[in-house]
Parts: sequence; structure tokens; C-alpha cells
Amino acid sequence: MTQISAIVFDAFGTLIEPPARRILPYEALARRIDRRDLMKRNLSYDALAAELGLPPLAPEVRVEWAADLTRYRLFPEVAPLLEALRARGLKIGLCSNLAFEYGRIVRRLLPDLDARLLSYEVGAVKPEPEIYQAVCAALRIRPEEALFIGDSLRADVEGPRAFGMSAARIERAGGRTLFDVLAEAGIPPERP
Repeated sequence: MTQISAIVFDAFGTLIEPPARRILPYEALARRIDRRDLMKRNLSYDALAAELGLPPLAPEVRVEWAADLTRYRLFPEVAPLLEALRARGLKIGLCSNLAFEYGRIVRRLLPDLDARLLSYEVGAVKPEPEIYQAVCAALRIRPEEALFIGDSLRADVEGPRAFGMSAARIERAGGRTLFDVLAEAGIPPERP
């Protein structure tokens, strides 16, 4: 059995906790373009709207959305968990499906990762194998050296496993944390 040398995380719902109430302007675009295609496009909301013949966001919605984007936070265990994984010498990557504007949340909250692959930058979405290949290449590892953790069965478990990675799902209902998931995967990091 190959030893795990890298942990690859999904972003939202896994490392990053969304606010209870969210502004979702991309819903209007998703009625005109497949959601998966939307997350492959390295274009701002306004550029995509213009391309689809839709008006830009109303100024009051833009202000509300900008405020909303500042309300995302790391789940409480994430900072100590990442520190514990680094102390073990593990590489830490992120691989996430998201639209352009949400990339700044990831960069703000998780600036110091070994690799960060965002679907709109790669031009591929999970569970497409190209995105998993990109994260393995960025981390300079083989798929079997990675454990992928996320909250989506299809994108974060089935997709990585089909690509040759180990994978585990975080189900936060009932108070489960990433420490619990890693312990169950046989990689128990030291709790602070």
C-alpha cells in the first residue's frame, strides 16, 4: 500500500463555512448556461452576463453580494488541522468547483496551501479527471499518494477514487469534524 503524502480538500462545506443566508447571483446565469460550464469559465459575473445577453447586477445587489462574500469563514477546526498536517510533513492541496468571484474567498481564507486548483482556472470540474490530474501535478504526487476529502459523494469521493486517489466524505451533521474523518482514514493528526 502506498503511503499518503498529500491531503486534498474541497473548499466550501469542507474547509470553508458559508454564511447562513447567502446572496446567489449566479442562479440567474445558471438558468441560461449549464452550472458545470459556468464553473469552468474564468470570467467575472458581469462578463458572463454580457456574453449571455443578461444585464449586469443592479448596484444594490452588487453591494449586498460584496458584503456577503466577506461573511465566509473557515470551520473552527481548519486552522489547527492544517497546522497539524503540516507538522506531519503532509502536502496540502485544494481542489474545488466554483465560479470566478468565489476564488477570492478561497485565496483570502487559505493563502498558504501547497496547491490550489479552482475549476474556473483549470477549465475542468469535479468529477472530470482533468481536475484531479491538475492537482496531482501541482503537488508533484501520484494519485495513489493523495487522500481527497470533501462533502460531495460524486465530486469528492467517487471522482477521486475513479482517478486512483483515496477519498473520504465529511458529513458535518452530528458534529463531525475533519479530525474525525482523518482519524477514520488512518491519518489521525494531533489535536491541539
